[in-house]
Amino acid sequence: SLVGDFSEQVQLKKIAKQYNISFEERPSPDEAALANVVSERMTIQLEAQMRDRDKLRIERLQRFVPMVKELAEDEEGVQLVAMLLDDLYQQTLHAAPASVEDEPVRRDSRDETDRSDNPKKKKRRRSRGRSRQS
Repeated sequence: SLVGDFSEQVQLKKIAKQYNISFEERPSPDEAALANVVSERMTIQLEAQMRDRDKLRIERLQRFVPMVKELAEDEEGVQLVAMLLDDLYQQTLHAAPASVEDEPVRRDSRDETDRSDNPKKKKRRRSRGRSRQS
């Protein structure tokens, strides 16, 4: 449970009663369950990064494949790869979430068509120097 002392539990029960919320008490995950979740997240992160790579970057990473295979053969090498994964995980864990400004701008499909080429749209006529007289 993430709620530690008795006063926090009492306060949480008051909030639950006040807002009609039911909380479910769960035990904290053990180390194996935590490692499993971290492993899944890292695999998803790495696969996403691999999909985003261009052909040049994929070709470039191929030079490291023999090294990774060699590192995987002994415990010290496995520790080195684990260190790299931990560093990457900590970076992604503490990275700021993508802001709205970072997301690509989506255009409305109507904006993408050039109105001058659209025969259904009537062009507005401009007045040619005539001014209205009141």
